[in-house]
Amino acid sequence: MSELCKYIDYCIANEEDAKDVFGIEADGTDINTGKLNREGYISVAKKLTDKFGFKGVAITLRESIRK
Repeated sequence: MSELCKYIDYCIANEEDAKDVFGIEADGTDINTGKLNREGYISVAKKLTDKFGFKGVAITLRESIRK
């Protein structure tokens, strides 16, 4: 996936994509308990932009209900 990112201007991802695919994790966030830290996602977007040179990054924030 990293090889393809050099051809992408705008990245749309979620916290699991960033962590599982790129090894970039949002600080203070636990997807299993639903705890979100919005500042951590700003950091993830910056790290992705720095790494791949994206013009912009959109990260989806949503609540997951596990039963």
